[in-house]
Amino acid sequence: MVTGAGMVMGAGVVMGDGMVTGAGMVTGAGMVMGAGMVMRAGMVMEAGVVMGAGMVMGAGMVMEAGVVMGAGMVMGAGMVTGAGMVTGARMVMGTDVVMGADMVMGVGVVTGDGVVVGAGMMIGADTVMGAGMVMGAGMVMGAGAVMGAGMVT
Repeated sequence: MVTGAGMVMGAGVVMGDGMVTGAGMVTGAGMVMGAGMVMRAGMVMEAGVVMGAGMVMGAGMVMEAGVVMGAGMVMGAGMVTGAGMVTGARMVMGTDVVMGADMVMGVGVVTGDGVVVGAGMMIGADTVMGAGMVMGAGMVMGAGAVMGAGMVT
């Protein structure tokens, strides 16, 4: 694992009960969320979706079974994107989860079966994982997904 801007998380790193992060996933400034990335059971972030300043959420992008990203949409249990969501700097992607410049993804992230990662964990330039974000068991965050090659924060 390389820490700092463009930090690589994984190549098949398992982070809980069946949860896989990585498979070439790169985090850092300029992040791209896509390439068939699965964020929850049945939840797909869609290939080529760019999240950043003036971000594109994708045509018909699905982030949970039958749920389409838009204003006020829900991205899974208790996670809301859209309502109060800022695209680019300080983008809110869920419960106390901020993505953007000085990106924060929870303090004490629970991944899988009670496994906690984060607690102030730095992942790339000004990126912190933590703040009570729960990522369920069996959830895949990668499988070729690139999280660091184009996003302007």
